[in-house]
Amino acid sequence: EVNYDIGKYDLAFYFSQKALKLSLDLSNKFILSATQISIGKILIKQQNYPDAAEHIRKALEISTEIADKNHMKDAYLSFSDMYVAMKDFENAYTYHKFYSNLKDTLLNEQNNKQIAEMQTLYDVESKNKAIGLLNKDNALKELAMSRQKTVVGSLLSGFVMLLLFVVLLFNLYSDKKKSAAALQFANVQIEKK
Repeated sequence: EVNYDIGKYDLAFYFSQKALKLSLDLSNKFILSATQISIGKILIKQQNYPDAAEHIRKALEISTEIADKNHMKDAYLSFSDMYVAMKDFENAYTYHKFYSNLKDTLLNEQNNKQIAEMQTLYDVESKNKAIGLLNKDNALKELAMSRQKTVVGSLLSGFVMLLLFVVLLFNLYSDKKKSAAALQFANVQIEKK
């Protein structure tokens, strides 16, 4: 691509041919499609339109077979550029429409994917916030239950202590009553004597 960009088309063609052979040896259709497009673009610059058309056609065929819309888009643009160079503006316009439509489709797919990712991220964050709120709510309920248990425990302890105090007072009262009865009995015995 560097040689192509600086206008050294013969050198760019040489290296593209090597890349083509390598992609065929590796049976890598993605690289093969990209290489066919590169060779087609070089041949357009060299005004070898029949060979350029053949390479671009092969690239379009391969990219369609592997459903590579980016290379399909590049092939359509290369066809459009070739027809512009040949001053066949009708075909150039046709292929530029194919290019433009596919470019818009890819952009829409990318936007839809980004929207879906953002929606997923929003949903996850919303669920995390809801979980956080539920956790806080549960913590508050547990704290309220703990306080309630403490109050109930304190009241129960107070009631038990009050009950023990009442039992103690009753025992003291009973003992005093018994002592008073024993003392009265003893006084009655003393008076009888």
